[in-house]
Amino acid sequence: GAFPVILGHEATGIVESIGAGVTRVKVGDVVIPCYTP
Repeated sequence: GAFPVILGHEATGIVESIGAGVTRVKVGDVVIPCYTP
């Protein structure tokens, strides 16, 4: 394939802000979203 390319389907991050209805995470939490098509 051609570069640049994104390998894999997972990522990590730190929650910076949340919406009014969000209850399962809080600001500062480390999260690991996993995209599965």
